[in-house]
Amino acid sequence: MKNKLNFKNKVIWALFLIVIVSAVGIYGKSLFVNEIKGKSTARVSFNFEGIDQGLNPQGGVFDAQAMKSQKVLTNAIEKLEWDEDKVDIQTLASHIIIKGIVPGDVMGRIMPKISEDKDFQMEKVAGASYHPTQYQIALSLSRDMNLSNEEANLLLDAIIESYSEYFVERYKDTQVIDGIITKIDPEKYDYSEYVELVAGQLDVMKSYLSDKEQISKDYRSTSTNQSFGDLIAELELIEDVQLGNVKSLLDSFVITKDIQKSEIVYKNMINRMNKESEKYRQEAQVLKNIARDYKKDKQVILGSGTTLSDLDNELKKDLDEEDEQSLYDSLIEQSIQVENRANKMEKQAKRYEALLANINAQKENGSSVDVQSYHAEVEQNIEYISGQMEEAMESIKLVVDDYYENEVFSDSITLLNKPRYVSSFRMNLIKDTMKVAAIGFIMLIIGLISYLAKKETND
Repeated sequence: MKNKLNFKNKVIWALFLIVIVSAVGIYGKSLFVNEIKGKSTARVSFNFEGIDQGLNPQGGVFDAQAMKSQKVLTNAIEKLEWDEDKVDIQTLASHIIIKGIVPGDVMGRIMPKISEDKDFQMEKVAGASYHPTQYQIALSLSRDMNLSNEEANLLLDAIIESYSEYFVERYKDTQVIDGIITKIDPEKYDYSEYVELVAGQLDVMKSYLSDKEQISKDYRSTSTNQSFGDLIAELELIEDVQLGNVKSLLDSFVITKDIQKSEIVYKNMINRMNKESEKYRQEAQVLKNIARDYKKDKQVILGSGTTLSDLDNELKKDLDEEDEQSLYDSLIEQSIQVENRANKMEKQAKRYEALLANINAQKENGSSVDVQSYHAEVEQNIEYISGQMEEAMESIKLVVDDYYENEVFSDSITLLNKPRYVSSFRMNLIKDTMKVAAIGFIMLIIGLISYLAKKETND
């Protein structure tokens, strides 16, 4: 009897020791050995037109992985004012995982769209895809990164903030205005050249701002308290009054820094503008002819060379009388716009012809007027215009940036939950506990089998 108890106790203690050692090994690995000591995770939601189709605001493919681009990560480190050598950007990028969150009822959302299709086919189910609007961002914290739990949360928060700024900068529609908002140095150009360049800038800026005003008439910047209409009025004042005064002086007298150079410039401008005017007139005539022929027999040559009569019957049915009238009106409107460009080029060419005539007259007869005082006035006005243009361009930049940041993309990226750090021990606790429980259960079975086998032998 005593031998049975000793054997039983030995088996129990041996199995218990195995379970304890296994538990220490499993839990110890998570605490001290695992390369990843924890993760900081956050969740963001994207809310803009096209995201549910996997598109970015400009209509291209949306890529959430840009959140760990070098530009975003570098800016995040700078926001935290950390030393450059505190975090290696390449290492940091490799430890960030960005994963789209797919709802459990995704098939329930896709099936109604497919069932609406009369030509439903089963392969469409396989081809149907869901584009996430929410993403989980996880920063795995390895032991060699030398960052604390709190620093990991701060870093991930800064990365999301940096990406939000990158997002606005990347997708705001300012390519046109960015290229034109550049100060023109009046010292590098003759007076007439400078006036022409500034006039071109004003045209582009007014057109851009007019488009924005049509979309957001009631918008007013929080940084400057200006609307798009206010900016347009400011530009029109420069164009009509200040620039107009200089043009008037240049048109009335031969005022130039270099009369020989100006003569060459005027000739080149006249030649270029006459060619452009002729080109626009030809384009306008083509559009008018297309509109006339279309109105006559409802045929129009499309960009591919196909006529409306070549299209299939189904498409013809969709093209009702209202659509036909709309297409005709569009063609006429385009022809008018192109013809207006031709008239503008012709008007500018005539202006330069007049300037060139003034130079030729002065060369033949000499100047009957002392233009020295007018030179000084033009110089003064151009210097003032340069300053006004610089101020106007700065205001435009502030208003447009504010418009995209606080109006267009104000709710495009929403932080659903702030970064939260979880240690590897906690992350693996359930899994590790199941391992220990499994080992304990196996040891229990082994012990029971050993005990029963010993008992049978003794009997």
